[in-house]
Amino acid sequence: KIEIHSQSAGDRRRNLKSAFIKIGDDVFPFKGLGLFIVVVDACSGNVISRRYFDTVSAYHGDTEMINNYIRNRIKERSVVLVCSSHIGNLTNNGGSSFMKLGSAKPIEFFRKGSFAMLGYKGQVTPSWIKIINRAAGQKVASLQQYVPLELSEYKCTKKSKEIGKDVKLLKYLYN
Repeated sequence: KIEIHSQSAGDRRRNLKSAFIKIGDDVFPFKGLGLFIVVVDACSGNVISRRYFDTVSAYHGDTEMINNYIRNRIKERSVVLVCSSHIGNLTNNGGSSFMKLGSAKPIEFFRKGSFAMLGYKGQVTPSWIKIINRAAGQKVASLQQYVPLELSEYKCTKKSKEIGKDVKLLKYLYN
């Protein structure tokens, strides 16, 4: 089960709970400003990447870093979870790279709004892809979804499934 909870600028001012991404029992809190992306291997279920992008400061508001990360660093067969906390100076031309994750059109981010996305990078477009994009003053972007892993349409290799089982077994043994 996946849970994504974002924050708007107003939520931060009112000291409401932080933004976070939750995968099963694992919680990844996000206390920064900008976008937080967690990437999960769709075949093994392992978290393979976590990345924060500052979209508030003038320098880091440049969307080229986000575009490059989505296009070149996220591998095929990846479940991609995105939450936000106070979207700042993110220019809208950065929203086009989210089409690689299942968005039907470029994302137009709302300054000081909130954004949550459950996407997939791969050859198929799963039905569970969700995007919530809210302007400042609206209800915060938040979503919950069960995401199936190891589906045949993901074209998982036997090796990736076995590695996922080994990692889960090791986590079980050490906990």
